[in-house]
Amino acid sequence: MKLSVRSVKQVASTIRVYELGLMNGGPALPPYSAGSHLTFDLPNGLRRSYSLCGAPGRAGNYVVAVNRAENSRGGSACWFDTIDSGAVLDAEGPKNDFPLVETAAHTVLFAGGVGITPVWSMVQRLNEIGASWELHYGARTHAHAAFLAELHDLERGSGEGSVSTYFDDAGNGSRPDMRAIIDRAPRDSHFYCCGPQGMLDAFLQATHELPASHVHIERFANEQAAASGGFSVYLAGRGIELAVPEGKSILDTLLDAGIDVPYSCKEGLCASCETAVLEGVPEHRDSVLTPEERASNKVMMLCCSGARGERLVLDI
Repeated sequence: MKLSVRSVKQVASTIRVYELGLMNGGPALPPYSAGSHLTFDLPNGLRRSYSLCGAPGRAGNYVVAVNRAENSRGGSACWFDTIDSGAVLDAEGPKNDFPLVETAAHTVLFAGGVGITPVWSMVQRLNEIGASWELHYGARTHAHAAFLAELHDLERGSGEGSVSTYFDDAGNGSRPDMRAIIDRAPRDSHFYCCGPQGMLDAFLQATHELPASHVHIERFANEQAAASGGFSVYLAGRGIELAVPEGKSILDTLLDAGIDVPYSCKEGLCASCETAVLEGVPEHRDSVLTPEERASNKVMMLCCSGARGERLVLDI
């Protein structure tokens, strides 16, 4: 899709919200579910994915929020420095790797910083369907927290939801007691977390005894380093064999050879480069596949995963 930026709004000290719509009043935007994201081809040549933070089901526009990272690798800096109202961007999606289970008996959500973006969409959806939910939202300061007023407005109008906030500059109570919150949740609750690595680690520790199907996370960055090369890949659909040198990923090797394959984050987070494996055993380094999917060795992420042997045969 070609999307036009309709408005830009600063919603926190380092976060801006961009409202986007189709150019020239085209057909309705594809619908999306809570937790979905779009992948953009940015003007500086980078591809980046951003969560949709609007209310699902309202297809008149898309809304994404971007945090100006202190050590930006080029994505957020491009948005803040070059993209304004009227800009036109190529986008793919929506796609959902962080889906909301709408039939849960109760939903507990944890968000840290800009991790509120997919969670805000989930809260709006849960409120719309009258589901039971609670949100625990932390940020460095009030000024760094997006959607605070909207969240509290939604809470006041909801008979089924609650919002608790935590700030590093609060002096006390600046961290949620995840274990206590999870222990007191009703039976068959589902638990979600999106935020920085420290928050995700604490969340996974607090939920490690729960069924995996009830625990859901979305990461900002891969917790593992990308696999190194030193093997070859055979592209079955093209009849081409390529050597993947040490220090280079499969994805970069393919792109250098002029082979166009889909990708986005280059960190094993978005599943854009997921590829079927016909032969060989991958060395999985992504943060997307389930343990069962990894054990099957039927698919892999080209951007970060490698090979446990000397050769992989890929369905490309």
